[in-house]
Amino acid sequence: MASPGPVNPLPPDLWPHLRAALRILLDAWDNAAQFQRHVWEFAVDVNRLQALGVTPEEIRWLIENKYVHHALELTGSAPARQVVEPANPSVLADNSRFVLTAASIEALRKLESQTSVSPPRLPHYAVELRELRLERELVKRFRQPAPKQHGLLSAFEEQHWPPRIENPLDPHPADAAAKLSLNRAIQRLNRCQKTPLIRFRGDGTGMGVIWELRDPTSGRP
Repeated sequence: MASPGPVNPLPPDLWPHLRAALRILLDAWDNAAQFQRHVWEFAVDVNRLQALGVTPEEIRWLIENKYVHHALELTGSAPARQVVEPANPSVLADNSRFVLTAASIEALRKLESQTSVSPPRLPHYAVELRELRLERELVKRFRQPAPKQHGLLSAFEEQHWPPRIENPLDPHPADAAAKLSLNRAIQRLNRCQKTPLIRFRGDGTGMGVIWELRDPTSGRP
């Protein structure tokens, strides 16, 4: 694999889903070292990262900024993983696999040392009251019917607020109409928040929703 370049410091307020993905990659690196195996035998596949809510654009950002190596896993009967470097590292495939670059390990260790060990702050949606809160802070309250927003928040609450959920609003989430309806519901969730502490966004496929904490003073919609 190509030698990695310098890695910019990771911000302590890294989005939860990216932090979780990098934590998995770091665990893979540590496991390879512990068992004295090649790191590519513990490579993380693209579907696992996307299940955490990492979008293809964010994966490409990690590649371009030298946080991860990207390789393609070859099929075969060999017990060890066989990987080759893709012609274009920014083009993802179903057999894409990732490991951390050596240069990113130090940045991740530093990030962990700066991060509080307190449990993550998770929202809570009171279904009967139709109130979204972060700890004691009221984020949004519905006074009028909003079935799609209510459906999204109820699904997050039922699943204990993972970084990403599949579209719970339509049995055929790949349909163009379903994708458009989901996008509109996400936009409305971000509007008229009493305290703008949570931001919702699509996952880049049109079939999933991601939530993240945001700075109420940033002015970002």
